[in-house]
Amino acid sequence: MGTVVVDSSAIIALADAADALHERARELAERWNGPQIRALLPATALAEIMVEPIRRGWADRMEGLLAESELEVVPIDAEVALAAARARAQRRGLRLPDALIIATALVNDAELVTLDRRMMALMDHLRG
Repeated sequence: MGTVVVDSSAIIALADAADALHERARELAERWNGPQIRALLPATALAEIMVEPIRRGWADRMEGLLAESELEVVPIDAEVALAAARARAQRRGLRLPDALIIATALVNDAELVTLDRRMMALMDHLRG
């Protein structure tokens, strides 16, 4: 069974058919919904994903999309927090939410699923 950590960028683009990256997000969703895949969503990413749906009154729709995606929401524990701190120490300017997503992938020895090329490059560097 493979493990993937899904970034908020992929979910946000998946939820919005007008998003320029919607089709790419659909392709990624097929991978994380595949057989024998454990798809993790860091709790911090869940918080990012839900801001606009709550503001716009369609939180129920987003929660339904997340349920269909069979993502396992995982908490941020001490091991992930320390891995995020190490990532931020290596890369000034790395935002904490991104560092926590990357750290979740590192700690779980998982593939990172994101639409953010900068995050992918950093993930590759940290795995080095």
